[in-house]
Amino acid sequence: MNRNSYCMILRTLSIFILCIFSSSTICNSQILSSFSWSSGSVTTATTGISAISSSSSATISSGGSNGNGLNPGLPKTNANITIASSTTFDIDGIDVQFDFQRDEVTANFFERGNSLVFVMTSGNLNVSYRVSDGAGSYSTISSGTIYSVPNDDVFRTYRFVYTPLTGKGEVFVNGTSMWVNNGTANRNMYWTGAGNIKIGSLMNGGGANKPCLDEFTITKVANTLPIELTSFKANSIKNNVSLNWITTSEKNNDFFTIEKSKNGNDWSELIKIQGAGNSNNQKEYTYIDANVPSNHYYYRLSQTDFDGTVSIKAICYAVVNYTADDIVIYPNPTTDNLQVLIENISNNEISIFDINNKTINLPIDNYSSYFKIFTQSLKTGIYFLRIENNGFIKFIPFKKT
Repeated sequence: MNRNSYCMILRTLSIFILCIFSSSTICNSQILSSFSWSSGSVTTATTGISAISSSSSATISSGGSNGNGLNPGLPKTNANITIASSTTFDIDGIDVQFDFQRDEVTANFFERGNSLVFVMTSGNLNVSYRVSDGAGSYSTISSGTIYSVPNDDVFRTYRFVYTPLTGKGEVFVNGTSMWVNNGTANRNMYWTGAGNIKIGSLMNGGGANKPCLDEFTITKVANTLPIELTSFKANSIKNNVSLNWITTSEKNNDFFTIEKSKNGNDWSELIKIQGAGNSNNQKEYTYIDANVPSNHYYYRLSQTDFDGTVSIKAICYAVVNYTADDIVIYPNPTTDNLQVLIENISNNEISIFDINNKTINLPIDNYSSYFKIFTQSLKTGIYFLRIENNGFIKFIPFKKT
């Protein structure tokens, strides 16, 4: 058969695919200390390192953003929560997040010497921090006035993130970016041995005797990516979704986790897939979510290091709306393997040809609703997949890179 006469008819698929790499997602992050102030002592952390002291008036009482919260108490005194200096906090980058409702003019949220000061002054949010200048000293970044904090008894979520890999400092209010400084990439925070961390050193709640701070979290942001992810895609065919992702390097990568959601908020785990550990070569991964009812779905990919550090990598969206004769191959171009999603045929009804119409014999694994063709041995070039079923023949081109 002349290859110019190949019939390459594919039924149009009702698929909508969206892959999101969130700019506010922090890669290679780890919670160092968090306080929910739901019960017990104000100095006891929910996760990680606890504080060593607070003012005698500081207490936990009802009325926080998520039930109870931190109340500076009476007599009117600053909360003054102190976390002891530790090399644990001599980190490359940081993510500080908390809920706050204003009853005063001035409130210091987070301080570590002059290396990071995240405060409200005269009712206005501002931040100042130090980063390495690459020559043994530091540069100071000061935001000036970012946002006028409303005095309306409403808890809002405030967040400062410094990401050393990009050099970006950013402040968020309720998830909305309010201020950005795009600094020099690969510059770490400058604060080794900078001293104790102070939370609420100038925060007395205006003597209102009610919570003003809640859900306080300090998270490490490292200057290395555990993996370099180049793509995360979903392809739906019939009632199956093929999830595929590619990494170009991996460092201390223990495993990936795939989660699924119908609304993008409530997630359930589908599977854990072993990572490559350490690799500087391109790796392709595939997971088939089989027998999926027609609907729209979100899929989330996260990665876990050997030390337990978890980072969310990407989210994909797929619509499953299938018809009987659809065929999908993925990835195309391919390197290690080719996924063929089709039902009710056998291995001997699939064959591979090169551009000279020469048959190529490759290993093929047959699963319930798809085939995996191992393409590692192929040379770089264009090939054709031939599928014959019930007298109907389809030729589908693919590229080996």
